[in-house]
Amino acid sequence: MPARVEPYTAEQIIAAISDVHLALEVIDCRYTDPHTLPFEQLLADGLFNHGLVLGAPITQSNAASMPSELDITLSDATAELLNIKGRHPDGDPLLPIVWLANFLSTQGIGLQAGQVVITGSYAGVLDVPVNQPLHIQFGEAGSLSVHFSTLEE
Repeated sequence: MPARVEPYTAEQIIAAISDVHLALEVIDCRYTDPHTLPFEQLLADGLFNHGLVLGAPITQSNAASMPSELDITLSDATAELLNIKGRHPDGDPLLPIVWLANFLSTQGIGLQAGQVVITGSYAGVLDVPVNQPLHIQFGEAGSLSVHFSTLEE
């Protein structure tokens, strides 16, 4: 989607999306007491972003109609650890990509094939256990299985 003067419509942007994935943003900080640090130092640390886990593509029928709310369940091999009603902060998970594509376009920047764009969290920041397999179910949209481990492992 090259930069252009005329804004893109939501339909044009949606048509340009090749795949939609469930994702988990990995949040952590290298500082032991980040609340004592100035914003600039936290910004240099990536504002706690340590990575992104992308699941397999979900079906386009699910992608085009992602709900504003969905049930999120976190389980390990033996039990359900968490069950929450997730809510997208913008109500519609497609709104942020429409805004981003048009904002970048006004800055002379286009979106390129293969770029990954996340549009917001249904659950916010959650503490999850490490050193064990986890399964996250995102309502009917799909699921992810992950295993986070400490560096010492």
